[in-house]
Amino acid sequence: PELFLATAKAISETGDPSGTPVSKRTAWTQQLPLKGIFPQKAPVLYWAGCVASTRTPNTPKALSNLLNRAQVDFTYLGEKEGCCGYVMFAAGLWSEARQNAQRVAERLGQTKAETLITTCAGCYYTFTKMYPEILHIELPCKIMHATQYVEHLIKEKSLIPHSLNLKVTYHDPCSLGRHSNVYNAPRNILKAVPKLDFAEMPLSRNRSRCCGAGGGLWSFNNNLAMSCATERLINDVAPLSVSALATACPTCHINLRNAAARKPSGIKIYDIVEIVEAAIA
Repeated sequence: PELFLATAKAISETGDPSGTPVSKRTAWTQQLPLKGIFPQKAPVLYWAGCVASTRTPNTPKALSNLLNRAQVDFTYLGEKEGCCGYVMFAAGLWSEARQNAQRVAERLGQTKAETLITTCAGCYYTFTKMYPEILHIELPCKIMHATQYVEHLIKEKSLIPHSLNLKVTYHDPCSLGRHSNVYNAPRNILKAVPKLDFAEMPLSRNRSRCCGAGGGLWSFNNNLAMSCATERLINDVAPLSVSALATACPTCHINLRNAAARKPSGIKIYDIVEIVEAAIA
């Protein structure tokens, strides 16, 4: 469809699927204590991703605050970050995806970072599966999802969560769950927060219902994407009587948040790192 050709062009020209100017991409960093000042090189690189940077800015802010609290030496590419190219793969534009991946690999190599952390499930899946298995492009650093890294920080007691009186369930993003087999880290994080009441949905892990936003469907057929999210909230979340739904994907976050706003239920939608930040503050 013409929509995806336009998306690929936007990625090539602006580094963002929606063509958002790079200046807006880094606006969230102004809420950090150092107002967006990062070291040129560091052993850890935070990859915020397109969606979180511009549409769920509290997510990269929360993760950055957690890394600072744990005294992690990290940096961020800012306006040079660009897009992982997930939507190009989803649309079948593999030639464009290869060109984009080569540019990303080159930029990452220049940072000399040993570990890349991302809060985006789609970026994690793209970097760990699509790049090596489809394009045969190996990135020059270890790739970790933020939930895996935060779990590590909690285990080594670099982060010690305090009590949080909250009843929450967790939505498995397709890209992180069934596509990448990361199920335990997010749950271990929530269970590490004292007094947090975690309720599992009947359809969870590899049986989790898709939120409807992935694979480009959110842009191509937004009504269908929204109906999927609404079904998830009504049939799977509401019966649990929780006050919050956590996820680990900015695209899931937006779609579920929009669906919750259309049919108000009192359920708040959060990225899981926001919940950890609240427990650490």
